[in-house]
Amino acid sequence: MEKEKDLKEEKYNKSKKKIKKISIMVLIIGLIIGGSIISMGLKKQADINSKYSKESKQEIKEKLESEKANLEAKREELAKLLDEKKVTEKKKLEDKKKEIENKGITYSVFTSPTDGEKYDLKIITEVLTSDFQYCSFEEYKNHTLTSEYCKLVNGNDQDSKDMALIDAALNLNCRLSNDSLTANYCSYVEEFEKFNGIDKDAEQFDIIPYYMVGGFIIVAACFIAGGIYLTTKRGDMLEFSFQQVKPILEEGLELEKKRKIENLPTHCPHCGAPTNKKIVCEYCGCKIIK
Repeated sequence: MEKEKDLKEEKYNKSKKKIKKISIMVLIIGLIIGGSIISMGLKKQADINSKYSKESKQEIKEKLESEKANLEAKREELAKLLDEKKVTEKKKLEDKKKEIENKGITYSVFTSPTDGEKYDLKIITEVLTSDFQYCSFEEYKNHTLTSEYCKLVNGNDQDSKDMALIDAALNLNCRLSNDSLTANYCSYVEEFEKFNGIDKDAEQFDIIPYYMVGGFIIVAACFIAGGIYLTTKRGDMLEFSFQQVKPILEEGLELEKKRKIENLPTHCPHCGAPTNKKIVCEYCGCKIIK
């Protein structure tokens, strides 16, 4: 009997150890997973702090100013080149005009493309007139003699387009300046604007789920591991509770036993044997109370 009791106790202790190991494993796994998620959030927070630090802002500002200076220099170069091209093309038109006039041909408004050089003289003369933008009309834009000059006046040549992109970028209209010429400058403008906008708050808000999920996993792991561990203590708690009430039960039983003995008759009513209050008389046989 004692051996069977020892075997049961040994088996119970082994089961407790296994359950304790399981609870510890659950806790460790929860701490690792939750801690990893929280650490990812902390890393992202560190990256954001580094990205929006004063040093980073100063670095972007310096790059922005440097790129702005490059664009301004490029714009001056293009403006000078455009002026030179306009002067050259205008000189060609003036020379052609003189050449035609030297042939005795005079300017007349009432000419048509079939009039040859007389029509050419009309087109050239009117294009060179600064009072009215003749180059905005197809007749002048598409004429072989004035097409290049009109491109320069209308800003349709590549250099004029590049200069317009630079002007848009320098006026912080990078949406209108999506070109490789201004890409670096516009990217620095966008990055610099983030320091004064809500981008930092938005990026920090995206980190909150990492803390929430990681914290939830850790808390859940603690509760689950604690619940599993408490099952190993349930038997000990029951035994402790029993040990607390055992003296009271024993005392109650002793009092009840004493009361019964005190109430016994001095002689058995059936056989007349003396009980002496130490034995219980049952008919003519007496049973010793122990």
